[in-house]
Amino acid sequence: ATMERREFGSSGAPWEFNLRDVSRFMELALSPSMLENGPKPVDAFVAMLYEQRMRTRSDRHHVRALFRSVFGRDLPSRIPTLHITEDTVQVGHSVLQRRRTATPTRLRALGGQLTYAESLMTCIEKRWMAILVGVAGAGKTALVRWLASVTGNRLVEFAMNAGVDTSELLGGFEQVDVQRHRSRLVEQVSELVDRLVELCEFGSDVRVQAAAHACALLQQVRRADRDALSAVIAQIVLIARESQTESMTDSLGELITAVEQASQAFGVLEAAGRFEWVDGVLVEALERGQWLLLDRANLCSASVLDRLNGLLEPNGVLYVNEDPKRTTPVVPHPEFRIIMAVDPQHGELSRAMRNRGIEICMLPSDNDECLVGDQMAVARSLGVGRELSAAVRGAEPTLTALVQTAVHAAERVQRG
Repeated sequence: ATMERREFGSSGAPWEFNLRDVSRFMELALSPSMLENGPKPVDAFVAMLYEQRMRTRSDRHHVRALFRSVFGRDLPSRIPTLHITEDTVQVGHSVLQRRRTATPTRLRALGGQLTYAESLMTCIEKRWMAILVGVAGAGKTALVRWLASVTGNRLVEFAMNAGVDTSELLGGFEQVDVQRHRSRLVEQVSELVDRLVELCEFGSDVRVQAAAHACALLQQVRRADRDALSAVIAQIVLIARESQTESMTDSLGELITAVEQASQAFGVLEAAGRFEWVDGVLVEALERGQWLLLDRANLCSASVLDRLNGLLEPNGVLYVNEDPKRTTPVVPHPEFRIIMAVDPQHGELSRAMRNRGIEICMLPSDNDECLVGDQMAVARSLGVGRELSAAVRGAEPTLTALVQTAVHAAERVQRG
């Protein structure tokens, strides 16, 4: 209907519906649900894989009509519910584990975005690349930031443009910089302390005190000079080793070893007249298990993004042939995730890249009750009283427009 007869789907065309979509559908249908004993509802996968990639309401209605003509029933239309506990985040049928390092955030989950949040969480769970599509101000970046914050994962944002080349993603040779090595060492120590806090058994007073002591030493690490740095790091490493148990030997032991090696290398570092290979943002995220958001990815040259093709295949790896010391491919960390944000007004990604990701087009909610609720929530979060929050109801249904209208209303309240 879209690829041959082209009855609908002209916005965002050309489309490719192929074996990858069938494989993803079957993987979702056969995967067990964390909430129920049986499999997940299949109808939700149709909406995620097919309906939500459409760029207009009319095209989405065509998808629903096609589903009705084939299966003899309507595709359910629902607003997922949000439920957050100490250990999990649930949006609809999607559930993600929360790390103990998750902290409260000022970001809010709006009802109109929960449908897209559910699909994004499914991509995160399955380790698929999500491609968030929408105009500027649709809330693409805010949604990813909220999900990373509420689950306790570190998010790295990289703004793409036409001048980005492979060296910024993969790395290149740069002059040795002591401050860069120090910042990298402090980040590794901070990660070790976070993992120590996350994995410690909070029922034990001794472990709580050890974690608190490590956090205090981390502040000293950030202020210490080069001569005193290694001694403070050695104290943190000692606390981490004493806190190890058999169940956390692998996860914590790798971090301890990495910090010790980095500390020793920093102690003998000489910067004068030397060059070294410095990993790019993609390689660092791959090795450290971070979430990577490539914002405005369609502005980048297709030849640069094509270097990711092998990585985005099932069980894919990344080859960095430019690094002479790297003899093996980079294997992604189990917690690594990659997300792209695209504004279609500035062009499209290559067909190869679109084929390797799950497109989620973030259209404004067509549910009046949900839209009004989001507008009221934004208004209240900015201090607009109920008597003036009606002014926000006339705003355009994009996240940026809602915030700008609410800010204007709040300023009017302050001026009296």
